[in-house]
Amino acid sequence: MIKKMKNCFTNNQILSVALVIFGIIVACLAWKYTLHIATGAVPAINQMNEQIAYETDCAKNTSEENRFEYTQFGTIYHAPTGIDVGPFKYLYTDEFYFSWENAARYIGNNGKYGYLKKDGNLLTDPVFVEAAEFVDGTARVQETSGKIYYINEEGKRITKDYQDGSLTFEMQGLYCRVQEEDGTWEIINRDDEVIFSGAEMIGDLPNVTCLGSAIVDGKAVLFELLPFEQNEEEIRIIANYESFVRISCVYNGQFAFVWTEDNLMGVVDYDGNVIVPPEYQKIEYAYRGDDYTMDELVFIAHGNNGIIQVINARNQEKIIES
Repeated sequence: MIKKMKNCFTNNQILSVALVIFGIIVACLAWKYTLHIATGAVPAINQMNEQIAYETDCAKNTSEENRFEYTQFGTIYHAPTGIDVGPFKYLYTDEFYFSWENAARYIGNNGKYGYLKKDGNLLTDPVFVEAAEFVDGTARVQETSGKIYYINEEGKRITKDYQDGSLTFEMQGLYCRVQEEDGTWEIINRDDEVIFSGAEMIGDLPNVTCLGSAIVDGKAVLFELLPFEQNEEEIRIIANYESFVRISCVYNGQFAFVWTEDNLMGVVDYDGNVIVPPEYQKIEYAYRGDDYTMDELVFIAHGNNGIIQVINARNQEKIIES
């Protein structure tokens, strides 16, 4: 009996040792296989890390959070060129992100305005008491002299001093409305040449169409600006209105609101025709569809008797009256 027990114990020992050895062999094989897989993955991991680093650098160079550093001393600009500039008392950061222009305004420690280029270089020193945002490569500025003038995208003056004027050159950056010392308004080009003068008021010059409006000698005027007519600028007067003392800008190159001396309101079209007679207290406009044409244009006219009429712009037909 004792002999059998000894034999059983010996056999169990041998089995245990065999199992341990087998486990070690399996573990070694598994480790070797894992090491092989891991070694093979190293190039891919390195490539992934490089891509992450590249994307991180791009994000650092382009995101607002990393481009601008806000400190107790002001805003520091980290330009994509690697230039760090500032701190500025205030920097109009949105003009770098929501504008096609190459420069944004800043306020220096002296409390005056200047312009900073996107590459981190100063376009101008902080010398202006007033400075407008750049649009189409121009901006209105004012120094302590009190007169306004205009600069281009190189920071150079392109006009003489004026009493007042639009914030930038309009009609795709070609022309500007300015006021002379006698109070009259005129239109100049980028060479500071006068194209139209002697007006008491000139409406906003459109971005696309060439139609404009003005008040001359107390009467409404509708005109067309012909910038490419035989390489010379020209103003063509479409209509002079003896009965209208006020006129709006030209909307969408299609129409303008006009007012009589009694403050009654009407509408004229791009050809100068009166398409809504001046007999209403208030007129609004709307388009019936997504196509912004005269065929879809209607006017909502409010009479002094409380009656509201909807008038078709194309044929002046009264669609609704209530």
